[in-house]
Amino acid sequence: MPLNLFGKKDAAIPTLGAAMLALVGATTVTPEMATAANAELTAMGISGAALITEATLDGLETAETAWNATQEALTTAGATDVAALAAERDTLKAGMATVNAALTAAGAADVAALAADRDKHKADAEKFGNQSGVMGTSSAKKKADVVEEGADEHAKAINGLAHNKSLEGHPVFG
Repeated sequence: MPLNLFGKKDAAIPTLGAAMLALVGATTVTPEMATAANAELTAMGISGAALITEATLDGLETAETAWNATQEALTTAGATDVAALAAERDTLKAGMATVNAALTAAGAADVAALAADRDKHKADAEKFGNQSGVMGTSSAKKKADVVEEGADEHAKAINGLAHNKSLEGHPVFG
């Protein structure tokens, strides 16, 4: 006589099959026995529940313990990484504050504007080179460059004029 699973007398009575009855009183259940019992449960319309062996349960518990340890290690490593990243972020923020202060002192909005201003002045310096002007030049004129030919003849002719001869020995003109 099959065993009444739920003890209900008026309802359709699911009964334990041979595979389920084999589990009653068994001290060790093999994976094959659990699979056969689960097949009988499914045949009786019972879904959402299954039988597992102790070995399978122990394996699941071991896997859960390992998974929890891994999660904890990842969380700890993540916290360390987050702290390192936060420190690096703070260092970068301080560096950016220094750069921004230097840009403000230089009167530039950003590095690109400062570089463009520098390039403009560099191009102007190359364009004008060593021209004379406000700044000194590296080229100097030599006395030989300004000597006029025949200057002595002109000076003799001017000194030989009558009005210039009359002024010779004058205290003002020497």
